[in-house]
Amino acid sequence: MSGTPGSSVVASRCARCGAPFVCGAEAGQARCWCADLPPLAPVAGRSCLCRDCLEEELKSTQGARQMSFRYCWEDFQPGQVIEYGARSLDEEEIIRFARDWDPQRYHIDPHAAKETPFGGLIASGWQSCGVAMRLMCDAYLNESSCVGSPGLDEVRFLKPVRPGDTLRFRSTVLESTASRSKPDRGIVSFRWELLNQKDEVVLSMLGKQFYLRRAAG
Repeated sequence: MSGTPGSSVVASRCARCGAPFVCGAEAGQARCWCADLPPLAPVAGRSCLCRDCLEEELKSTQGARQMSFRYCWEDFQPGQVIEYGARSLDEEEIIRFARDWDPQRYHIDPHAAKETPFGGLIASGWQSCGVAMRLMCDAYLNESSCVGSPGLDEVRFLKPVRPGDTLRFRSTVLESTASRSKPDRGIVSFRWELLNQKDEVVLSMLGKQFYLRRAAG
């Protein structure tokens, strides 16, 4: 590159095609648009790319990212059920979590808990949510193209979780719709549940997640 210090207009050649172009000239940009290029699949030794090559680079990096995912938006169909895991909670874990995050007597004191309607120590509902989140990640989320969630519509603590209970995760797809504003993704509505060793549902949540679509072609 060449140019004068402090100038936003820098004469350059594209590192991919070699064509000359003016870097950062549009709208008085202080830096090249290439500064925002994701680091995935970089062009070896490149300094700057022209607009056309930059667009191609962005398309290829987006496709590479999406192809690396095992699960994309298209893989979640209404009615689909995923079950996963077996996670037990012991008394020590329940008390340790509750002392930090939910120090109510029936979560931290086995003796005081006997005098409550629960009749003994129970896990915090928020610990149950954490177990569900971890099992969801292990089941599919960490191998998916998920790019976030707008939040939960409902959280229900249906049964107490007691020391020694073994929990498993169940995810049911309720609805799947393509995004109108962002064509590269879709929205999936779920019911997420935890079940104990008696097949009783102890936790139920309704929520949505955004997933990138699988790259075309």
